[in-house]
Amino acid sequence: MVQTIISNIESGGGSAAFNARARVLTINDKFTVSLGVAWCQKTDAGRLRWKVRINRVFRSDMVLVIRMNEANDGVRDYYLLPTAEMLQCKIKKFYIAHRVFADAYRYTDLAVLFRLSAHGVP
Repeated sequence: MVQTIISNIESGGGSAAFNARARVLTINDKFTVSLGVAWCQKTDAGRLRWKVRINRVFRSDMVLVIRMNEANDGVRDYYLLPTAEMLQCKIKKFYIAHRVFADAYRYTDLAVLFRLSAHGVP
């Protein structure tokens, strides 16, 4: 997934480097995006929920959460939000149902990230 994102940024004329240890993508040497994954879990009641795993220590400009489908074998959608939104939350565990994951930040593809990288602004 990361290599696909980098390839798309580079094909649009930008540059990107990924720090695997911190799970942070640096785009055009100008802004950073922390990458996280939301894995689907089934509750005891049979309901689905998505637990988000992100690096909250690294201070990036934005957070990209890749939400997996119910079988965790493909991408369902993406959340791209300002890191400040995540840092305001005091809880340690995030689920997609949390208010920080508003529909305003939800995307079906990564076109918005690629547009940002092409313009060089976060």
